[in-house]
Amino acid sequence: MCGTPDTILEILKYLHDRLGTEFVIMHGQASRMSDNANMGLFGKEVLPVVREW
Repeated sequence: MCGTPDTILEILKYLHDRLGTEFVIMHGQASRMSDNANMGLFGKEVLPVVREW
């Protein structure tokens, strides 16, 4: 998966609702953002929403 936090949430919501996915293994790839920035954005913008599901 790649994209904005909203895009990631859409993908994760689909996987959760339509396929029953409960676990996701994350693997970082090279990008223009640092790993700390990527994970920080995920933790701040995506994870709180996913936890409510």
